[in-house]
Amino acid sequence: MAQFKAGLSKIESAHAKKLLQDLEIENREAHRQKAKAYLFDKQKAWMKHVNILKELTMLNQLRASVFDDDISKNPRGQILEPGFRVIFPIMQ
Repeated sequence: MAQFKAGLSKIESAHAKKLLQDLEIENREAHRQKAKAYLFDKQKAWMKHVNILKELTMLNQLRASVFDDDISKNPRGQILEPGFRVIFPIMQ
């Protein structure tokens, strides 16, 4: 981790600086708290049937977008290997 942080500190990118800042110990707890709050909000929202349907619709759209992505248009076949392995359940 020390070597990774040292490498990040040499990069001028704003993204590298942000990642380096986020890796600091005091920020880890802040991120942990944000994650807990997010999960709490989701659990509360999922108590309503309509919110579950919204999430499933969004997940289905994301699933479909994977097939359209450039990485899935490999000349040797799709990255999701249809017919071999089911990565996502089929929505009905």
